[in-house]
Amino acid sequence: MEKHCHVGYKVLVRLYEGQVVSGFVHSYSTQNGELTLEKVESIEDGVRRKLVGLQNFFADEIEKIDVLEDALKNKGKQALEGAAHKRGRSVVEQKRTPSHLSRMEFLEPSTLLLKNTKQDDLGSSGNEAGTSDSDQDNVPLSDEFTIINKIGELFFEAVKAIRRHMVVGVAMQGVCLGRKGKLSWVQIFDGGHTFLFDILRLGEHAFKEGLESILEDENILKVFHDCRIASDILHHQYSVDLVNVFDTQVADVFIYRLHHNNDWPRHTSNLASCLMTYLDLPMEDINTTVVRQHCRERNLLKCLEGNDYKLVGIHKFQFL
Repeated sequence: MEKHCHVGYKVLVRLYEGQVVSGFVHSYSTQNGELTLEKVESIEDGVRRKLVGLQNFFADEIEKIDVLEDALKNKGKQALEGAAHKRGRSVVEQKRTPSHLSRMEFLEPSTLLLKNTKQDDLGSSGNEAGTSDSDQDNVPLSDEFTIINKIGELFFEAVKAIRRHMVVGVAMQGVCLGRKGKLSWVQIFDGGHTFLFDILRLGEHAFKEGLESILEDENILKVFHDCRIASDILHHQYSVDLVNVFDTQVADVFIYRLHHNNDWPRHTSNLASCLMTYLDLPMEDINTTVVRQHCRERNLLKCLEGNDYKLVGIHKFQFL
């Protein structure tokens, strides 16, 4: 199999279980026979389905590998690397403008200025770190989202507004989410507006004063994508048990079984993959975060430092 596993080659992989995928070789381990592909497509009945991220396959599950392109996916990169080796110095490729920045060419800067929101004079956060009365003002103003960082009138109005709905979307963000992680944001979408609860400032009081009543209400359907880590941290750190949850990742698994003779998929789909599959959204319209794995925790902690909300489009936080 090693002769087909040169980095950069585009290959067609047939698995013993019947699945067929194509993609570019990202890496291959001779120690455990692990083949990693990027830009992967799953081929079923002639229909191609994009799989987001790197996909791993092992030698004992691979039946056959066919090389589709006997060339590196990026010949220019190969030439540059060869030139650099010959000259003994690095060659820097010309910098390209990312697609998401290109779309900002006609952006009006004045629309990004931070404005004061309605002042919340009632109550205090009760958070051990302490929250001054002016903190609620230092957040962006938008008709699409509301940032809540202290217990007060705005907080209780948000909880009341959410509880009027029978179905809400929920997502959470933080550092290494799980029973030993750190929760920073709870995001709840009621169908027309997004409420962003700053848990770093609100602390556990956010749940005792209202969020717990939403998450544990059996009459409110909470839509998550992969609620496992959210449920884990809520139970162990905040004594909150999720009730009445619709998990879109689980739903995707059962849809797969309906089309594959009740067989289980070999992997679960992330949110980006589901959005492209079921809503036909193009990749450029999906907000995804790409980080170096060994720097993931450090980067997230750095983002949480200060917590001053100087973020453009904060309402477009990825729902995990």
